[in-house]
Order: sequence, then structure tokens, then C-alpha cells
Amino acid sequence: MNRNVSVQVIVGKVGRIASEEVTLQLINFKCMPILLYGLFMKLFNSSGMEIVACCQDYFSFEVPSVTLARRTDKFLDRLKLNENSVIKMFCICNTAN
Repeated sequence: MNRNVSVQVIVGKVGRIASEEVTLQLINFKCMPILLYGLFMKLFNSSGMEIVACCQDYFSFEVPSVTLARRTDKFLDRLKLNENSVIKMFCICNTAN
């Protein structure tokens, strides 16, 4: 599968409906794993996932799932500090589950 197809699909679906910021965020979260994998494969002339993973680790490239988890934790930590009573109730309900 062509690595640019995923970007083209997103741009084709949201087109001019979504803002540039939303489009870029969708590309960042949905396409970065494919694009990073392809970039590392080309840079290091390798087709092995193990080599790509080692290179990503060596050059401190976070896997997008790790970035998402870190950002989610940061968001929830900030949410807990919010003074809004509805948000506080949401935080209490989420920690109970």
C-alpha cells in the first residue's frame, strides 16, 4: 500500500470542511505510524520492523501510541485541576471505573 494513500484518504474525506489544524491533527494521529515506518525504512535501507524499532529508539522517536498515551495522561491531569464542578464530577466518575 502506498504510504501517501492514508493522507489522501483523510484529505479527500474532510476536504475543505475541516480546518487545516483539524486535518493536520488527523494526519498526525492516523498516518504518522505509516509515514515514520516508511521514512525509517528508506533512511536505513531496511525492511525489518526490528531494525526500524531500534532506529526509532536510538533517535528518540516516540511511537505514536506512546505519544497519544502521554498526551492523554497530561490532559487528564490538567482536567483534574479544573475548578468547574461538572468537570470535577466527570473526573470522579472516570476514576471510579
